[in-house]
Amino acid sequence: MVSSQRIDFILIPFTSSANLSYDTIGIHLEPIPNVKILLAGSRGWAVSRTYPLGRETYMILERGLAQLHKQGIIARAYRETGVINSKVKDWRIINPQVTATSAP
Repeated sequence: MVSSQRIDFILIPFTSSANLSYDTIGIHLEPIPNVKILLAGSRGWAVSRTYPLGRETYMILERGLAQLHKQGIIARAYRETGVINSKVKDWRIINPQVTATSAP
């Protein structure tokens, strides 16, 4: 859509590249300088209540996530993928009504 000029911008996480740019299939994207948007929501999974091992599966996932969080692995993954990027920590948030606690 961007390369065909049907849209002017796309929302993607900041990359971990030095200049925060993103290159894919011959398209070069760069962030709008000093502008960022918070996205509310969370990540999750579905476990069927009718599956015989559903509750056990859910509990194992919860314990695993708690362990990953405690070890700092989740935060590190967000940093390494650019979702949380220290290079843009002082950039202006254009939708301040979304709180940092409701964004990933």
